[in-house]
Amino acid sequence: MPLDFYPDLAKTDDPVVRFALTVYSPRFSTGYFPQRNRFTVLVETHSWKEYALRVRITRNTVVSLASLVAAHGAEWLKLCGQADVSATRLGGAE
Repeated sequence: MPLDFYPDLAKTDDPVVRFALTVYSPRFSTGYFPQRNRFTVLVETHSWKEYALRVRITRNTVVSLASLVAAHGAEWLKLCGQADVSATRLGGAE
């Protein structure tokens, strides 16, 4: 089931409690780019699905993302520049 967040358990030994929405540290590949005002996408296709289905899901995801970049890329680039300028002002702030 596609989700807009990665279902990370708030307590790793208790799946009943709740999910936590976190920003991963740069130790993980999906945590490095958010540290630099960029988003990441994690595409997971599970090994128990048929290979052809996993390939199709990954391909469709890449094509969909490329379509979004074509439609919104210029705006996103402008927003990235603004985020970078804003980030330079964060030093020493709480």
